[in-house]
Amino acid sequence: MKEILSMKIAANITYINKKPVIEFGDRIIPIEIQYDTRKNLQISIHREPKIVIKSPKGIPEAKIIQALFSRLKWIIKRLQHREEIQPFPSKFTYFDGEKHLYLGQEYELRIQHGKRVRVWFSNPYIEIEVPDPGNTYLVKEALEYWYGDETAEYVSQRTWYFIKQFVPEQLHPKLEFKFRKMKSRWGSCSSKGLITFNKELIRAPREAIDYIIVHELCHLKHFDHSSLFYQELSKIIPDWKTYRKMLERISLG
Repeated sequence: MKEILSMKIAANITYINKKPVIEFGDRIIPIEIQYDTRKNLQISIHREPKIVIKSPKGIPEAKIIQALFSRLKWIIKRLQHREEIQPFPSKFTYFDGEKHLYLGQEYELRIQHGKRVRVWFSNPYIEIEVPDPGNTYLVKEALEYWYGDETAEYVSQRTWYFIKQFVPEQLHPKLEFKFRKMKSRWGSCSSKGLITFNKELIRAPREAIDYIIVHELCHLKHFDHSSLFYQELSKIIPDWKTYRKMLERISLG
């Protein structure tokens, strides 16, 4: 067994059922070795998480594990970073008591029986009434619809606030924005001035929502991600990198 004790969380490489694993704190990360015709070792971290090593044919497993150990500090740092930026799940069960995000904070679902579908925020709960509380599809549909309504109301107000702050007045009549569910983006801006926001943006912290709004509005002036675009963005949201990281913590899909 090999071990690193200089880290905040001890890690070691060992074997369970004759298969190599990394023990990381109280977690066990499987190691998968794949052989092909490549010339060099390649180490990658998959989402599960799982460590995958692609190796040239003929290299003994002991030598591969030794190479992995030499990169263990880097691997643990990457795993810790992943834990920091993606603690919120993308897959939910939609049962009573499960935590969901609203304006960057986690709140428990409180699901009750009701004659009609209703969802509202009542700190510290997101209250949901549906005819069949055990029907997870019905609960999911109700929550997503509510997220869409909340996003549209809040983001519309904030968008117009920023439009009046720095968007030239002659552009105001041409602006249009809409809301839809997107699996990989929080927002987008077309060359014609149509801004689209993710219907679940209300899950993000207020500062991060402002960042997305300003990001898309800056595209009205610089329709790319050039240095001029980021200069414009930084004038209005100096800490935009911090807020972008907040968004990386929230899984889409």
